[in-house]
Amino acid sequence: MGSNIFAAHYANNLFVAGGSTGKIATSTDGVSWTIRTVGFGASPVLGLSYIVNQGLWVAVGGSGKLATSSDAVSWVLRNSSFGASFINDVHSSGNLTIAVGYDGKLATSTNGISWTQRTSSFVFDIIYDVSSSSSGSGYLAVGDLGKTAVSSDGISWAQVFPGSSFGSSAIRTVSSNGELLVAGGSLGKIATSSAGVSWIQRVSTFGDKTIKDIALLENSAVAVGDGGTIAYSV
Repeated sequence: MGSNIFAAHYANNLFVAGGSTGKIATSTDGVSWTIRTVGFGASPVLGLSYIVNQGLWVAVGGSGKLATSSDAVSWVLRNSSFGASFINDVHSSGNLTIAVGYDGKLATSTNGISWTQRTSSFVFDIIYDVSSSSSGSGYLAVGDLGKTAVSSDGISWAQVFPGSSFGSSAIRTVSSNGELLVAGGSLGKIATSSAGVSWIQRVSTFGDKTIKDIALLENSAVAVGDGGTIAYSV
């Protein structure tokens, strides 16, 4: 049985994918892949990002593991500030990189190497994903129990009330194309928002399957989830 792949990212003319048992692979064409050593041991790689102004790749995953690399080939483990809490995702925009994970933990970094924990407003609930806002001037974090939080600077966070329209369903992913935010999660729920405050539920065609990731382009979107389900929207 092959390893699960949990994350993939494209930047600087390189594809990087990460998955179970600390595996990372790189490709220049998306067809031929080479396995690399990230140093996570048996912990999974759950999120990947590229810090443009630092020329630095960041990988995050299980047991609070975080590593950086200038070429995605040789990796250096860093102190993530998450302790043993899983880090679910990492997002880089401008001069700030944000990592989110279990136990309501959220940390920021200006260089990908030194990390500082922030008060996420999620208390101890899981944060699954973080994205730039639709305007590009702030950030949105999503997580368990339908929780969402917004921040103008990535440092101070506030919960959005009355909520995201997901009820108590977990929000597993959020994506922005600069004009629109799309979030997906448990029970096949998917919703759109212009600013991350008011959300409108949409028909996803996923039934009760969890939506795990969304790729949002300028005029289209692709959502993927449990059971090999995939949906396309234009």
